[in-house]
Amino acid sequence: MKGILSFLSGVVLIITSCAPDPIFRLHPVTEKASFKQGVKYVELKGDSIGLTMSYYRHFKDQFIMSVEIENNADRILHVGPTQFSYKARKNEAIDKPVGSDAPIIASAKALDPEQELLRLDMLLSEVHAEQKTDDLLHEIEQTALLTDYLSRELSNEGNGASHSLTENQIQHALREYNRSIEGSGLNDSKELWTSKALRKTDLLPGESAQGYLFFKNEPEAEVYNIQFKNEYGLFKLKYLQWKYGRGDIVMK
Repeated sequence: MKGILSFLSGVVLIITSCAPDPIFRLHPVTEKASFKQGVKYVELKGDSIGLTMSYYRHFKDQFIMSVEIENNADRILHVGPTQFSYKARKNEAIDKPVGSDAPIIASAKALDPEQELLRLDMLLSEVHAEQKTDDLLHEIEQTALLTDYLSRELSNEGNGASHSLTENQIQHALREYNRSIEGSGLNDSKELWTSKALRKTDLLPGESAQGYLFFKNEPEAEVYNIQFKNEYGLFKLKYLQWKYGRGDIVMK
């Protein structure tokens, strides 16, 4: 009986460990918002700047916001992702103002695309270097195995060396394939940061810039107080983080 109970406990533990990760969504707390194709846009207007922000998605350990900035001033406006930041809080009521005094559990700026692109280029360089090293070692191993194979053939000692040659070739091909998948993923990420992310931009009067902002997600956060600090002042926005998991919806 004890053995059965131990077995069942082990099964339950395995099932629990395989539970799906929670799903997160962000929802703005504001009356200055409008829907388009299911997306809720928050629009803030100042004398010199217009800001439109919407939640895009959570991805891995980040959440992504879409923004558009308009320069309504009569001079050049400098904008960039690191002008955006947040303070993550817990136990904050929905009706509290944006700048509440609830405990802060984390604060961070939006990720810098230039730093991310540098990191991706370094990872790609490592992948290419590893492939070159692996190719060289593979050629050395194949030469040694081929020499051993020819020696065995001449002495009629069987075809074990032939099997080793084939196995070595297969393993090399698998490593090469895995690196190609890794490199493809890194290149896809690089394309995203290059073409989709908001990057440092000088806006002439009347111009606008748009793109994605990437923030580190805090799973325990219930509220994100997001702000856009610029040369004309400060825009503040409040987003609730809702958490969905295991068939239940927990509205934060």
